[in-house]
Amino acid sequence: MNTFNLNSRFQIASICFFLAIVFIYGKNKKLPLLSTKYFSVMFVSEGVYLLCDLASVYTISHMDTVPAWVNRTVHQFFFISLEMSVISLYLYVSILQKEQKRFHLKQVVFGMLPFVISLVAVIFLPIYYENSDKGMYSYGPSVIVLYLALSYYIILTFEISFHNFMDKDRRTFLRAGLIVWAIALLFQILAKQYH
Repeated sequence: MNTFNLNSRFQIASICFFLAIVFIYGKNKKLPLLSTKYFSVMFVSEGVYLLCDLASVYTISHMDTVPAWVNRTVHQFFFISLEMSVISLYLYVSILQKEQKRFHLKQVVFGMLPFVISLVAVIFLPIYYENSDKGMYSYGPSVIVLYLALSYYIILTFEISFHNFMDKDRRTFLRAGLIVWAIALLFQILAKQYH
């Protein structure tokens, strides 16, 4: 089994699971709330992230035939879509906490500054790739900045979850999801076996 087939199984399973959720979500009636719009953005971000993740596995497993600039571009889209998934969750939870009220400029700047910094890092800083017996992953300065930004949004969203604006079950589900994100991020930082 080649490295792409071996390393893409998780991504393909995730896409199938995501499509099932999209089908269920699409069948339900949606209220015209600001949180519904943010949730839809989160859904789209997650779909783009999953596709970019699969594409990045392909390019890194075919570095001998894929041009370096294509591999880098795909990874840049992958990193940006990953962060957009986490940011959209943060924005969705924030708008729920604010009871559907719009953000003030100061809140937008405070909330988006780490994203802008990591975006600049992903565009301009080096990205290195490993495809060997040690595993398949990307690393380098841009990845470090990205992980710091992701950690910031996960911690911020977790902190917001302690405010009493949702029922106990939803709060438990949110925290469990954030813990999964945090474990996955920690695994990528420490193990560097999957990207």
